[in-house]
This record gives sequence, C-alpha cells and structure tokens, in this order.
Amino acid sequence: MSLANKIKDYVKHTRLYKLLPIYYGLPRQICIEVTNDCNLRCAKCPTYDAKRGRGYMSMEVFEKIMSDIAKARGKTDLSFTGGGEPTIFEELPKFIELARKTRNVDKIRLVTNALDLTPMMTDALIAAGLDEMNVSLDTTDAKVYAQINRVDGYDRVVANIDYLSQQARSAGVPINLKVTLYKDVPDQIAKMKASFESKFNSIRFTNMHNWLGLRGKQKEVKKPGPCIYPFYQVQILWDGQLTLCCQDSMEGFINMGNINSIDLMEYWLGPTMQKTRDAHIKDDLAAFPVCATCDAHTYAFDKEIFRLN
Repeated sequence: MSLANKIKDYVKHTRLYKLLPIYYGLPRQICIEVTNDCNLRCAKCPTYDAKRGRGYMSMEVFEKIMSDIAKARGKTDLSFTGGGEPTIFEELPKFIELARKTRNVDKIRLVTNALDLTPMMTDALIAAGLDEMNVSLDTTDAKVYAQINRVDGYDRVVANIDYLSQQARSAGVPINLKVTLYKDVPDQIAKMKASFESKFNSIRFTNMHNWLGLRGKQKEVKKPGPCIYPFYQVQILWDGQLTLCCQDSMEGFINMGNINSIDLMEYWLGPTMQKTRDAHIKDDLAAFPVCATCDAHTYAFDKEIFRLN
C-alpha cells in the first residue's frame, strides 16, 4: 500500500492522524517550485490564468529550505514541481546538487514536460544526483500536442525523451510517464502505451482536475474522506510562500506564511498546521474555502498505473 493510501486509512478509521506528522517528523514530501514560468500553455493547466507574480527561486531561499531540513528530524522527499516548468531554470542542477548533499533529504524527484529537457540538461540533472523523473505528455500526435499545449513541440519532446531514456537507464534513474486523459483524444491509453512503454519504468493515467476551482467547478463525486495533503506534504512557491499542497501551486490561494521567516519543522508540527488538519478532519473548511472547491480526489493517486520494468 502506498504512503498516501496508508495515511488515508489512518485518517478515515482512527484518531492517529494527530500523531502522523510527529511520527514522520519532516513532511514526507516537500514540493519546491523553482519557477512559475512555463514554456507551454496547456489546456489542462491554469498557470497563465493565475494572477500571482512570476519569478524564479533565489539560491538564498533554497538554502534556507535546505538548512531547515538539515537541522530537523526525520527524512523527506523533494519534488521539484509547482506552477511552472523547472527545466527552463538554468540553475536547477545546482539546486539538485545542493539538495543531494543535504542531511535528511531522501529521494529527489523532478516533474517536467520535457520540452526543454535537452541532452545537456538531462546529463546535468543526473550528474547532480536526481533520483527519479516524471514526464508529463498526453498524446502521440503532433497536431493534437499543439492543440492541447498551444506550442508546436511534439517532435522535440520525443527526441528529448529518447535521450533521457538511454541516459536514465544507464544511470539507474527511474523515469515515469504521466498522462492526463482528455475526453476528445481517442484511444489515448492504447496509443500512449504502444508508443512509450519501452521508454519508461511506468505509465500513469489520471483524470483532469479543477486546480482549486481555477479550471471549473468541483465534480459531483463523493469525497472518499478528509484530504490527506495536510498530513504529508508542503508546497513552497518560488518566493518562499508556504501553501498546503501542490494543488495550490498555481495561484497560491492559501498563504501559510513564508519560509524566509518560519522554521519548517516548527511550522509543520505547530498549532497552525494542527488546526488546519483538524478543519479537514471535521470538514469545516470555512477558513479554507478553496479547499471546498477542490476535486483532487477525482484526479486519483493510483488511477491506472502500468509497471513496465
């Protein structure tokens, strides 16, 4: 059973949820947005509908995050993801190299659309100590790619994936493909498997979701229980803003303070986060109205995963 499902079971069936963050110490996953700028304009993604300022994380902010992690208790995974595309940030390999040297950092992942994942960037990321990479691609057709991403870049992405596959296999770095299912893209699952199953360690198919209401209303589907994000994840935006989870990486609706003036461990185990968890357990989201509009539960953590090798 995955960590996410274990937490969900704890939350649903027991009162141990109050002890989970203390048991793990650090958040089990910290998502770090190095930029909210992007090289695509995907139909599924509202990053360019968001009104918050655009920028790139400074080394000073990143060093503060790493310092907090190093002096804390427990282990954490880092996931370089947020409202933008990490590989357009030239300093990304330096960030990963520093993270790899930081005490208490366990696995380091990167989420990318692979458009700017050049051979040079791939080599630099692997050399820096990246443990895993997740690539987002939703079609095998160049015309459809241009329609849903608003950029003509399919052939470039495929070439980058070909190189990544070779280098990652040689380095023992797992790479995974994440596919968002579009209603108007026929035979999407079969075509993606046929075209890319030899390139990746796994392929994951997910539904679309509404990004806390930025992409439509909540789907009329009963929630399986309290949201698990406040029990294992923190999202840090490029300017240091803390928000509850990666679902809020577009607009940063939920401002939980700034890492520049808050100690990460004290925040995670402190009263503010405990009140937040209590609110989600009780389904009393008056203080978090955007959480009430979220339909991330329909996105599905394990919608359909094909383990290939």
